[in-house]
Amino acid sequence: MEIKLNKRQQKSEKNKKMIFDCAIYLFRKYGYHKVSIEDIVNASRTSVGTFYYYFKCKEELLILFLNTFAHAYYEDYEKDALATPADASVSPLKRLHDFVLFSLTLTQVGGEEFLRIAMAYLLREETGAAAYKYMLDPDRPFARICKKLIKEGQESGEIRTDKSDEELLSILSLFSNGIDERWFMSRGAFSTNDYSDLLWEFMQSMMAARER
Repeated sequence: MEIKLNKRQQKSEKNKKMIFDCAIYLFRKYGYHKVSIEDIVNASRTSVGTFYYYFKCKEELLILFLNTFAHAYYEDYEKDALATPADASVSPLKRLHDFVLFSLTLTQVGGEEFLRIAMAYLLREETGAAAYKYMLDPDRPFARICKKLIKEGQESGEIRTDKSDEELLSILSLFSNGIDERWFMSRGAFSTNDYSDLLWEFMQSMMAARER
């Protein structure tokens, strides 16, 4: 059921989006550390009080960016590449490989500085709710799509069935998180696509069905 916002709520959402859009534009143009809250409110024609009404701090804007950006891209990928694969003969394991590579490229879009600051905030955020939602929530788009492809592979006999989809997701996440961490620690010195072949070897070794 669609929830309709009244005029006051619509204005509130418009103000929040304006602050967010202006902040991301300034971060990308000048760099996160060179942009102050005063710069953001001036660009969005709002006030410091309005900013803190919607956001606790600057870092929260980065988390919102990562979440909304990633959700939109995952949704598009699921509708396009997964719903109507270009080649129907492509196996679930190969489609899973391609999807993981796609997901790894998302971390690079905002830039190394974006990710470094966002991750630092996630890890020190008091409640841990933001970190859980972004990295551990079983219903997050990355986990949901991976498990969908894993189940397809198990049903077709290509992916091992002695472990559950959750267990295989955990195994796969160890590798993908390792690539993410290496990219992060190198300050974005390489492309995650450089690990395409190694990822494929890992998946065939750890996830492919065992021959009897």
